[in-house]
Amino acid sequence: MKGHYEGSGMDKNTVHAMEIAYKQEYEQEKTDHVEYNYPATITPGYQSQRKLDPLKDKNYRQHIDQVKYSSVTDTPDIVQARINAQQLSNVSAS
Repeated sequence: MKGHYEGSGMDKNTVHAMEIAYKQEYEQEKTDHVEYNYPATITPGYQSQRKLDPLKDKNYRQHIDQVKYSSVTDTPDIVQARINAQQLSNVSAS
């Protein structure tokens, strides 16, 4: 066997048994860690904290210039109401 001296007690059967023991221990450790090795971001406690982030005082009481918002596009109802108001103002002015 390459890398081993003759008579050192490392015959083929001993080496084979050591490899089997190593592989069994490796597989055992791999399965032991599986139940604890998952992302912390999927825990229920973390998810509930993330849902509460917008309600924190830091976010809730920020200055108006720092608020992120976008303008709402006009819905068809608003467009129709604007047209109706324009038509009524034209009728009353005539």
